[in-house]
Amino acid sequence: MTARTAVLTTASSARLEHLERQQRFLAREAAHLRVIAWLDAAPPPDLPGAIVVHVPPGRHGLRVGAGRNAAAAAALEAGAKLLVLLDVDCLPGPDLLRRYAGASAAHPTALLCGPVTYLPEGCARSERIRWAR
Repeated sequence: MTARTAVLTTASSARLEHLERQQRFLAREAAHLRVIAWLDAAPPPDLPGAIVVHVPPGRHGLRVGAGRNAAAAAALEAGAKLLVLLDVDCLPGPDLLRRYAGASAAHPTALLCGPVTYLPEGCARSERIRWAR
């Protein structure tokens, strides 16, 4: 994986705990960009190491699509070649970005979509998740 991979997330204060947890997981691999579109009217929190774009709500509420577009534009401007969109309530598995980079290299014109694995019922939400291989 190269620094040309960017992980894009849209977030708001309602999901701040999810965002902070996800960003801690992503920060473990420094070889990629992290870009967050902050969708609240209030300024975004401090998110060290991430590029943050502020997309305040419009007259109809949160502008998720506009946030994703702004995050994509910021990632491309920063030199990203591969954009991985990750919902704020998703935690990346240890091979997620490497596998996307490999799939992108094998299929450079494809739109890629990976599997989602849900945690079992009652699983504690901690950072000590052991990923099945």
